[in-house]
Amino acid sequence: MARVLHYVCVSMLMWGNLSADVTKSAEEKKKSKETVSIPEVRDLSVRFVEGQSVDIELDAAVGSVKQPDFIIRQQPANGTLTNLRPHQKESNKAIITYTHKGVDIPLMDRFTYACRIDGGPMSAPAVVTLSGQRMAPKLNLLNTPNFSKIFVGGESSAKIILKNEGTAPYFMNIAWPDGWVGPASIDVPMGKTIDIQIIFRPKRVGEFRFEAELQKGVASSKLILFGDCLRPLTVSPSNITLTLDTKTGMRTGSFSLINGRPETVVVTLKMPARLSGIAEMEIPAQGKVDVAVSLGAQDVEIYAGEIGVVTGTTEEKIGVQAAPKPAELRLVTPENGVLDFSMIDQRKKVEREVILLNAGGEAMVVQLECQQPFSIEASGHALRIEPLQQRSVKVTLKSETSGKLDQQLKVIGGTSTLSVRMLAEVKEAKGTTEPRPIPMRTGETVVAPLAPVIPAPGNTNDDVTAAGRTAMQSAFLAYLQMEGLPIPKQFINPYLERVASLALTERTSSSLTLAWKKPDIAPAGWILETSSQIYSPAHGVFIKAWNRVNNWKPVEGSEVNKIAVRLHSLNPTTQYEIRVMGVDREGKVSEPSPQALFSTAQAFRIPSWISRIFLLGALGLVIYVLYRVRRGDFQEV
Repeated sequence: MARVLHYVCVSMLMWGNLSADVTKSAEEKKKSKETVSIPEVRDLSVRFVEGQSVDIELDAAVGSVKQPDFIIRQQPANGTLTNLRPHQKESNKAIITYTHKGVDIPLMDRFTYACRIDGGPMSAPAVVTLSGQRMAPKLNLLNTPNFSKIFVGGESSAKIILKNEGTAPYFMNIAWPDGWVGPASIDVPMGKTIDIQIIFRPKRVGEFRFEAELQKGVASSKLILFGDCLRPLTVSPSNITLTLDTKTGMRTGSFSLINGRPETVVVTLKMPARLSGIAEMEIPAQGKVDVAVSLGAQDVEIYAGEIGVVTGTTEEKIGVQAAPKPAELRLVTPENGVLDFSMIDQRKKVEREVILLNAGGEAMVVQLECQQPFSIEASGHALRIEPLQQRSVKVTLKSETSGKLDQQLKVIGGTSTLSVRMLAEVKEAKGTTEPRPIPMRTGETVVAPLAPVIPAPGNTNDDVTAAGRTAMQSAFLAYLQMEGLPIPKQFINPYLERVASLALTERTSSSLTLAWKKPDIAPAGWILETSSQIYSPAHGVFIKAWNRVNNWKPVEGSEVNKIAVRLHSLNPTTQYEIRVMGVDREGKVSEPSPQALFSTAQAFRIPSWISRIFLLGALGLVIYVLYRVRRGDFQEV
């Protein structure tokens, strides 16, 4: 029995120890399981700005509510780290600040970190990869400005909105092109948005366009400005040529003014010297007015000037030119057209004067004809009268026979002819034997010295004039004086278009710039000719000769439908008569253009008052030197 009790007691004691061991083993196993729980950290990628600081959130995955301890395992090479700071909201995170070392330091960097809980085992390290970017602005234009159509002198404004989305402030100085007004510089802080006012204020008519990238290489910063400036007042044409009114003797022309505004416009016309026209007018809204200008009947010279058309602050120019008035022959003396020699003695020489006037603007050559016993004393074989000039001609009467005389003095000038009636009564000389009269054939004349008459073309039985020429011969000579020798037909290409008119576009003291309409079929080249008067001994008159001009060159940049050339190396204040012909590849020419007269401008001269100032200055210097010499200031040392 005692042995059984002993066995039971021993068994109970062993079971108690075994239970205690099992419980202790479970607790130790549970405690061991809690101890070996290891947290995990995550890899991170962070971007930063060169030379700047950035906060980084270190993140850990733990199976406990306890705060993990973060540890930096490897420091970055191109920057520095601050001390770790706990995250304010999440217990499994920590904050650390990375600062890049600055300019010229590589922008790629890295460091590693780990964590543990309550001094337990360390987690595997995680890598924080750092990628940097340089500090630079990034300008973005957020809108497209729109400008309304305006007239010259007006303005339109619009705003542009700029935003800097980069990592640095944006600044630039800007020069706005013609027609646009804006700030001299643009300054946009980092991350800010600004408005800029731009004004469209053109000074001329036309379309204005400006394109530019405000930040080079950034497409979002491209600025496009477009504006359209209209002409408030249209002037047509911009150049006018005055034409001669044969009834009034005035040279006249006109141009049109068209008002494009919705209100009435007051226009002031600045007329140049010699030109007559209205000084001011009102043009109704969307209306049109024709303006007439003229040169007086007594104004005969070549003309070139500009009319100023002023509306508000704008002014346009209209070129005006006019060829000189054609030569016009007038009789000044005798006023009544009768040259009265009265009563004279037989064989006595008596002279009377005839004064002729060229009332036109071109030079003319005249020829005088009369019959015996009247004669003419004129220099040369013809008489040249310049524009607005008078020439005096001596008519002599010396008769060998007595009796009354009633004859005509004919003055032929180009296409006009004057007749002067010459009256005289010749008394028989006493105590002398009357000489035998010299028989005269009907139609025989005595004229100023002339060269042999050219053969008459056509019928040789034409009526003979007082000069011994047929009417056809006289007409042909007049044509030669005014037009020159015609171009033979075999040298003319009838398919080449004739230049209708020449216009003067610019002139200086040594050059003339001419333009004409471009033909539909352009020739291979152009020939320019100027005229001169040469005396022909064979014909006894001055004949117009055409000389080819070599000192000219085409003008680049002229209008598409115009041909423009510039004649250079010309004499100042000189009148040139010019015509133009097209020429083909075989050397044949078109019909010549109408003859046009143009004058070069006056050469620049030093004003006389400047010369007087220099002269007075030199005289004063001489007087001052003489005064110093007399006072003894200049003595030998």
